[in-house]
Amino acid sequence: DLHPLDQFRAFKTLSDQGLDPEEIGARFFVSPATVRQRLRLASVSSTLLELYEKDEIRLEQIMAFSISDDHARQEQVWERISSSHTQEPYYIRRLLTETTVRADDRRAVYVGAEAYEAAGGVILRDLFEQDSGGWFQDAALLEQLVFDRLKVDAEAMR
Repeated sequence: DLHPLDQFRAFKTLSDQGLDPEEIGARFFVSPATVRQRLRLASVSSTLLELYEKDEIRLEQIMAFSISDDHARQEQVWERISSSHTQEPYYIRRLLTETTVRADDRRAVYVGAEAYEAAGGVILRDLFEQDSGGWFQDAALLEQLVFDRLKVDAEAMR
């Protein structure tokens, strides 16, 4: 029997060979959005994917881990929860985003996603749950951008 991980890996191999989600989707009769989700799942820490392959982690948990590209952080969160009763996906997401700023936070709205990304900021996105625009990963950068924009706006009022 094929494990879902086999499909994630197949999509990743094709993506690494230069195929885009539309081409991969056409080969497997799935939507490009589904391909992007599978590619995101394939990008989770190999340590966690091995646990998934052994049925020691559920798919919903892997989906939650996929909001972060930081493998060390993913493994740190798993280490923290693996022997606990609280292993639900919402809790994994919360731990992975605890130092970030939600995109619907008034500071993020004030600066804007485009300006934040132009300044080198990374926005974490969840391809599996409604994420209201994601999470601004670098809170210090966002604070600096808010301060800079406030200065510009104050100058404009003089």
